[in-house]
This record gives sequence, C-alpha cells and structure tokens, in this order.
Amino acid sequence: QVRIAALNAGTLGSEVYNNTWGGGLTNFDSLSVNGDTHLFAMNASGTIQHFVLSNSGVPTNGATPHSELTTVLNDWDVLQSYTLDGLPIIRLYRTSDGFFSLYTLDSNGLLSGPTDTGFEQSGWTSIHHA
Repeated sequence: QVRIAALNAGTLGSEVYNNTWGGGLTNFDSLSVNGDTHLFAMNASGTIQHFVLSNSGVPTNGATPHSELTTVLNDWDVLQSYTLDGLPIIRLYRTSDGFFSLYTLDSNGLLSGPTDTGFEQSGWTSIHHA
C-alpha cells in the first residue's frame, strides 16, 4: 500500500501541491523495484506517468514524472503493475473487448514498450483444475 498526498492537502513538506494529482490522472498502481517504490498513473489520453516515491510517499521529482509514455489508445480501464521473474511489468487492459498491452521499466528505470499486446479471452466464469 502506498500513501500519496491527499488531493486537498495543499503541500506535504514543500514538494507536493494540490495540482500534483489534479491533471486528470485516473488509474494508479505501485510496485517495489530494488527497494524503491514506483507509482504508475494513467491519464485520460492514455499517457502512463511514472513516479519514484521517497520513504514518506512523496515523489522524488515532485509533480514531474520520472518517465512517461503515451500509448496508442486512450480507452484503457485498468492499470496494473507486478513483477514477473524480477522484471517490472505494467499492464493496461480494456474491459470492453479484452485488449491488453504490457510495458516494462528498462535498466535505467524508464518506461518502455509495449513488449506485448493482444486480446484475452472473455466470458470465463471459473477455472477447473483436473
């Protein structure tokens, strides 16, 4: 769980202002990579913004993203982040048709990708293990 400054908090220290999260950011997720907390946010135009957080939950660059990447689509519903075999993965998903795109952080901690795209099967209600 990541604590970020509340939208109406004014400032946290002298680094985070009301407008830090007021730029239309719609989806958030966080991930720990090599002991650092990374916050990923997506805006309505499909741009993923990546912030590195200090131990107190304050972005180390203030309101300026550490990196950002504009995706081709702008109708994503879900942003998820996780590690797979030690590789940080950011997954964007569109529930209307099951389309997904995967992005990653490169060795410099910058967003890159997409590394994979496609359609997931929809309509599954359960998985049965034999």
